[in-house]
Order: sequence, then structure tokens, then C-alpha cells
Amino acid sequence: MTPSSARPAKPASGRWIPWAFVAGLALVIAVNAALIWFAVGSFSGLAEAHPYQAGLEYNRTLAEARAQDALGWKADLSIAPTSVPGAVRVTASLLDGEGRAIDGAMVEAAFVRPAAKGHDRTALLAPQAEGRYA
Repeated sequence: MTPSSARPAKPASGRWIPWAFVAGLALVIAVNAALIWFAVGSFSGLAEAHPYQAGLEYNRTLAEARAQDALGWKADLSIAPTSVPGAVRVTASLLDGEGRAIDGAMVEAAFVRPAAKGHDRTALLAPQAEGRYA
């Protein structure tokens, strides 16, 4: 083969480079769109019926907590599984500021799930003996 009959090599073309940038940007946009879709679809938020009213009552809630702390009551709470699948036994022991058992109280346990409506449960604990409720 003589040098005159050889076909010269085609110079490398850079025409694909802008398309690589476009493809990369399209991939980023597609991934971000998928993440936004899943984030919006799975957002549960807080299930507060009247959030504005609850915010207005915040100072009253703090005052009630301070009054409760001033009593000096102590509560010991225990939760233990039972032989029934999915059931638990809740026990509360109440002592006053001087360490004496508090009898005759109405004790209610509230199980609250603020992120999902309809899952809250309450249970009235029955008096057992010497400040214990279950």
C-alpha cells in the first residue's frame, strides 16, 4: 500500500459531548423528580385537629406542668408483654411528695401516635394496692 492510496484517518468528532451533558442533566432531573414524588406521597405530617388553638394554649400547658411539678409526685411506669400476642400490661406506681402511696386516683394511660390519625388509644388503669394501678 502506498501512502497516496491510504485513506487519511477521520479526525475525532466532539459532537457527542453536548449530548453527554444533556443526558447527564436529564438523569439528574429524573432522579430529583422521583425523590419529590416519593417525598410528597409519603408525608404524613402531624395529626393535630386544631394546631392554632393548641399553640395558643401552650402557656396554659406549661403552667399546668409547673403546678404538677410543685406537688412533687413521683410516677413509676412499666410496660410488660403479656401472653396475648400484641397486648401489654401497663403498671403505674404513684407516690406523693413525701413518698406515701397515692390511693383513689383515676389513672388513665394514653398511647398517642401524633403522626397518624386513628391510632391513639387510652386505657383506664384499675387500682391494685398501695398506689399501684394496672
